[in-house]
Amino acid sequence: MANHRRCSTGHMHNEMRKPIGLGQLRSHTCGVLERVVAGETISVVRRGLPAGRIMPISGRSDEPKVRARTCSLDELRTRAGRLFDKVAAGEAIEVVWRGQLVARIAPAVDSPEALRVSPVLSNGAPCWIENLRPVGS
Repeated sequence: MANHRRCSTGHMHNEMRKPIGLGQLRSHTCGVLERVVAGETISVVRRGLPAGRIMPISGRSDEPKVRARTCSLDELRTRAGRLFDKVAAGEAIEVVWRGQLVARIAPAVDSPEALRVSPVLSNGAPCWIENLRPVGS
Protein backbone atom coordinates (compact mmCIF):
# COMPACT_ATOMS: atom_id res chain seq x y z
CA MET A 1 0.00 0.00 0.00
CA ALA A 2 1.41 3.40 -0.97
CA ASN A 3 2.02 6.04 1.68
CA HIS A 4 0.30 9.38 0.97
CA ARG A 5 0.74 12.78 2.59
CA ARG A 6 -0.85 16.18 2.12
CA CYS A 7 1.46 19.11 1.33
CA SER A 8 0.88 22.74 2.35
CA THR A 9 -0.94 23.40 -0.92
CA GLY A 10 -3.51 20.72 -0.06
CA HIS A 11 -2.43 18.24 -2.74
CA MET A 12 -1.97 14.57 -1.91
CA HIS A 13 1.46 13.18 -2.75
CA ASN A 14 2.48 9.57 -3.17
CA GLU A 15 5.55 8.75 -1.04
CA MET A 16 6.90 6.23 -3.58
CA ARG A 17 10.38 7.23 -4.73
CA LYS A 18 10.17 7.26 -8.50
CA PRO A 19 11.54 9.81 -10.96
CA ILE A 20 9.40 12.74 -12.02
CA GLY A 21 9.24 14.32 -15.45
CA LEU A 22 10.03 17.95 -16.24
CA GLY A 23 6.31 18.58 -16.76
CA GLN A 24 5.54 17.27 -13.29
CA LEU A 25 8.30 19.46 -11.89
CA ARG A 26 6.81 22.52 -13.57
CA SER A 27 3.28 21.70 -12.39
CA HIS A 28 4.18 20.77 -8.81
CA THR A 29 7.29 22.84 -8.08
CA CYS A 30 6.25 23.76 -4.52
CA GLY A 31 5.42 20.17 -3.61
CA VAL A 32 8.71 18.93 -5.09
CA LEU A 33 10.69 21.52 -3.12
CA GLU A 34 8.82 20.60 0.08
CA ARG A 35 9.92 16.98 -0.43
CA VAL A 36 13.51 18.10 -1.00
CA VAL A 37 13.49 20.32 2.09
CA ALA A 38 12.28 17.26 4.04
CA GLY A 39 15.47 15.47 2.93
CA GLU A 40 14.44 13.60 -0.21
CA THR A 41 16.57 13.55 -3.37
CA ILE A 42 14.36 13.59 -6.44
CA SER A 43 15.42 12.24 -9.82
CA VAL A 44 14.13 14.14 -12.84
CA VAL A 45 13.72 12.61 -16.29
CA ARG A 46 13.27 14.19 -19.70
CA ARG A 47 11.72 12.06 -22.44
CA GLY A 48 12.32 8.99 -20.26
CA LEU A 49 16.05 9.64 -19.82
CA PRO A 50 17.72 10.90 -16.60
CA ALA A 51 18.07 14.69 -16.70
CA GLY A 52 19.36 15.33 -13.18
CA ARG A 53 18.63 15.24 -9.48
CA ILE A 54 17.28 17.82 -7.06
CA MET A 55 19.07 17.33 -3.74
CA PRO A 56 18.68 19.02 -0.37
CA ILE A 57 21.37 21.41 0.81
CA SER A 58 22.95 19.59 3.72
CA GLY A 59 24.72 22.49 5.38
CA ARG A 60 27.60 20.19 6.33
CA SER A 61 30.92 21.97 6.78
CA ASP A 62 32.75 19.26 4.78
CA GLU A 63 30.55 19.85 1.73
CA PRO A 64 32.62 21.47 -1.04
CA LYS A 65 31.93 25.17 -1.47
CA VAL A 66 31.24 25.68 -5.17
CA ARG A 67 30.29 29.03 -6.59
CA ALA A 68 26.87 28.28 -8.01
CA ARG A 69 24.23 30.14 -9.96
CA THR A 70 21.02 30.52 -7.98
CA CYS A 71 17.50 30.30 -9.33
CA SER A 72 14.13 31.09 -7.81
CA LEU A 73 11.04 28.92 -7.59
CA ASP A 74 9.49 30.80 -10.53
CA GLU A 75 12.60 30.34 -12.64
CA LEU A 76 12.69 26.62 -11.81
CA ARG A 77 9.03 26.39 -12.82
CA THR A 78 9.35 28.29 -16.10
CA ARG A 79 12.89 27.37 -17.21
CA ALA A 80 13.35 23.83 -15.86
CA GLY A 81 14.55 22.39 -19.16
CA ARG A 82 17.18 25.09 -19.65
CA LEU A 83 18.37 24.78 -16.05
CA PHE A 84 18.83 21.01 -16.39
CA ASP A 85 20.70 21.60 -19.69
CA LYS A 86 23.10 23.91 -17.83
CA VAL A 87 23.64 21.32 -15.09
CA ALA A 88 24.39 18.65 -17.71
CA ALA A 89 26.98 21.05 -19.16
CA GLY A 90 28.68 21.29 -15.76
CA GLU A 91 27.17 24.43 -14.26
CA ALA A 92 26.25 24.36 -10.56
CA ILE A 93 22.71 25.56 -9.79
CA GLU A 94 21.13 26.08 -6.39
CA VAL A 95 17.47 26.84 -5.68
CA VAL A 96 16.35 29.67 -3.41
CA TRP A 97 12.82 29.38 -2.02
CA ARG A 98 11.17 31.64 0.54
CA GLY A 99 14.47 33.48 0.94
CA GLN A 100 16.38 30.30 1.86
CA LEU A 101 18.86 28.21 -0.08
CA VAL A 102 17.04 24.86 -0.13
CA ALA A 103 18.25 22.66 -2.98
CA ARG A 104 21.02 21.88 -5.43
CA ILE A 105 20.40 20.63 -8.95
CA ALA A 106 22.99 17.97 -9.73
CA PRO A 107 23.77 15.94 -12.85
CA ALA A 108 22.01 12.60 -13.21
CA VAL A 109 25.41 10.93 -12.86
CA ASP A 110 28.17 11.75 -10.40
CA SER A 111 31.25 11.39 -12.57
CA PRO A 112 32.35 11.43 -16.19
CA GLU A 113 33.27 7.75 -15.75
CA ALA A 114 29.55 6.99 -15.65
CA LEU A 115 29.19 8.56 -19.11
CA ARG A 116 31.70 6.17 -20.65
CA VAL A 117 30.36 4.29 -23.64
CA SER A 118 31.47 0.74 -24.40
CA PRO A 119 34.45 0.67 -26.77
CA VAL A 120 33.33 1.66 -30.24
CA LEU A 121 36.57 2.81 -31.82
CA SER A 122 38.37 0.52 -34.24
CA ASN A 123 41.36 0.29 -31.88
CA GLY A 124 39.08 -0.74 -28.98
CA ALA A 125 39.78 2.45 -27.00
CA PRO A 126 36.87 3.84 -24.96
CA CYS A 127 34.89 6.64 -26.49
CA TRP A 128 33.43 9.54 -24.46
CA ILE A 129 29.93 10.78 -25.22
CA GLU A 130 31.18 14.29 -25.99
CA ASN A 131 33.44 12.79 -28.72
CA LEU A 132 30.52 11.22 -30.60
CA ARG A 133 29.12 13.04 -33.60
CA PRO A 134 26.18 12.40 -35.87
CA VAL A 135 26.65 9.94 -38.72
CA GLY A 136 27.75 11.68 -41.90
CA SER A 137 29.45 14.66 -40.26
